[in-house]
Amino acid sequence: MENVNDMFYRDGRRQLMTGALLLGVAFIFIFAIIFTKEYTIIGLYAVIMILVFTSSGYSLVRIGYQDVQKSKGHRITFDHDDTIDEESPLPATMYIGTKAMSRFKAHLYDLDKLTYGEMREQRPPRGLLRKFESVFGMYLRMSSADYEVVAADGKTLYSIEKKGGFSWKAYVRHPQGHYVAYTIETKNKKTGQTIYQYIEKDGVRWRAEGDFFIGHFSVKDENDRTWATIKRGAINKDTAEQFDQMPGYLLEWKEREQVPVSLLAFLFLLQTRDYM
Repeated sequence: MENVNDMFYRDGRRQLMTGALLLGVAFIFIFAIIFTKEYTIIGLYAVIMILVFTSSGYSLVRIGYQDVQKSKGHRITFDHDDTIDEESPLPATMYIGTKAMSRFKAHLYDLDKLTYGEMREQRPPRGLLRKFESVFGMYLRMSSADYEVVAADGKTLYSIEKKGGFSWKAYVRHPQGHYVAYTIETKNKKTGQTIYQYIEKDGVRWRAEGDFFIGHFSVKDENDRTWATIKRGAINKDTAEQFDQMPGYLLEWKEREQVPVSLLAFLFLLQTRDYM
């Protein structure tokens, strides 16, 4: 497996170019307002677009530059994940959801809304500019963020670095700091289905494959063993009132004994693809 430095360098360049593109679009809207002197509702819409593209572009340029600089530091490699924590047994049906007024964290719930863990942003945005970056960047599904995956007992299991831009990618670290995995999004060339992969030092550990537009995915391990299915936006009819205002995935376990916590981290990461 290639080292993290090379991957950071490519991610940094990608975010820099995407950020520059978005800033260019913002300037187009600015010039349009100046030259057309449009101060009606259309002008208000243009101002909103300026805020969206400026905040998102600035955030991507800032994070991209940091990643490029990080790639030039000491050599970083992926280590073996020696985490032995497991969750067992888990309820057959669960829900991974993000509260509408708390978009910087997600919880794993049973159908009685008892939480079995969460993923939360390590540094929630502070200050007006950072809030604009986060809110509008999230609107475009392009924001970068740092998260931590926390067990139900409060123990931090992993730290997550989600990269911004048009493509979905994230890095997984132990709380001690060493990198153990990363995620990518690909396509099945034969079926056209979307594939999300959780890749450790020795290869693919988890993958979720399914129809992106319908939002139904089968989650399997490296031996093609199915552990769960997830369904975006689906709600159990018996608990509709509890989760109908909470965007997320209905989770149905096929194997719920001794569930590795790396799988829970992967499922939380899938939540960031659409809702965080």
